Amino acid sequence: MKTIDKIKNNLINNELIRKGSGALLFRILGSLLGYFFLFLVTRNFGANSWGIFALSLAVLQISCMIGKFGLDIALIKFVAQFDSISKIKGIVYQSFLLATIFSLFISLLVYYSSDYIALYFFNKAHLSKFIKLISYAILPLVIITTIAQVFRGMKEIRYFAFIEYVSKFLFSVFIFIFLLKFLNFKESDLAFYSFIISLIFVAIFSIIFLFKRLRGSAPTYVLSKKQIINTAFPMMFSTSIFLLMSWSDTLMLGIYTTDYNVGIYNVALKISMITAIILGAVNSILAPKISETFNKNKLDDFKKLVVSSTNLISISTMPVVLILFLFPEFFLSFFGGDFVEGKSVLYLLLIGQCVNAFSGSVGFILQMTGNENLFQKILLYTLIINIFLNYLLIPAYQIKGAAIASLVSMIIWNLVSVYFVYKKYNVLTFFSFGYYKK
Repeated sequence: MKTIDKIKNNLINNELIRKGSGALLFRILGSLLGYFFLFLVTRNFGANSWGIFALSLAVLQISCMIGKFGLDIALIKFVAQFDSISKIKGIVYQSFLLATIFSLFISLLVYYSSDYIALYFFNKAHLSKFIKLISYAILPLVIITTIAQVFRGMKEIRYFAFIEYVSKFLFSVFIFIFLLKFLNFKESDLAFYSFIISLIFVAIFSIIFLFKRLRGSAPTYVLSKKQIINTAFPMMFSTSIFLLMSWSDTLMLGIYTTDYNVGIYNVALKISMITAIILGAVNSILAPKISETFNKNKLDDFKKLVVSSTNLISISTMPVVLILFLFPEFFLSFFGGDFVEGKSVLYLLLIGQCVNAFSGSVGFILQMTGNENLFQKILLYTLIINIFLNYLLIPAYQIKGAAIASLVSMIIWNLVSVYFVYKKYNVLTFFSFGYYKK
């Protein structure tokens, strides 16, 4: 009874539940829209077309990661530390200028090197056209994700969640249906046009909305561009390693196997990511709260926040994992009969997501408490292991090999991060019935 009461007390954290529940609803809505977009593409054009889109999306995400230069994550930390709108405005102006310059450069680089990437990296000349298309999405996506993190740092979680989770696929779905049904556009690159037009629209909307929110005060420049870059770069490095690890299986499948296999694997991966919805929603409110409680030396509140968020994520995620384990063929076949081939892949990826959920928000905890370099090293070593395993296993076991590499990597970086958080702060982030040392 005492243990149950302890769990209950840890879970009922007013701000996490109140603001996190709103973010959860937007995250669920955004995920449903994303899966509906996936459904539209796979049902109309098949696994091969989705494989091409997934590979191009990997190029886009990596390009945007470089274009953002870690500024989006740094903005969470900076904005959460300041109460003054004028100071926030100054940081936002400077960060936007830097992000725009970086992302425009990367866009041009990707566009003019598309033939090289397609032929010499993927050994698939037909990808060049799609990589050129996706280069137009780099700047708008950088703008969208950066603005979303500004709202996150300001604890405007509803605005953050709508921009980050809902808006992109909301308009992608409408544009896809409009082009397909009303203009009878049935080319295989319809997914690209729908997605890119959506991103441009959302980027313009987000800029207007943010600057209306920040109007009324002249910007105060409390940090130099050099200081912002010095903080952002280590965060970019950590984020880039994590992103490369997330996409390395898809990229290496693209190198060693067919677009069809990439499509099958990526759909299984997308379904397994349903389990990460709770983690993402809790992270929406947790990151700025971690920064605030730690930097203001409220260590007891910091520890309670870590424990309550981990238990909330773990308990909420398990029913979703169980349902996906029991009915994998139903969820896979929803996108087309071919995708049932990914059943064993889905099982492996779900095990990894269980470990991810049970470990809590260890990545954000380390990044928001000044341990960016430590987290960077953990991810770097894990990325090396991940690439080696993919190189070893994909030629022999195809999509199952990629899933095994992903599972092992997920376990390593999560458990090693859990260990270091416990060692540094005497708080166990792994699902622990609310345990921490004072």
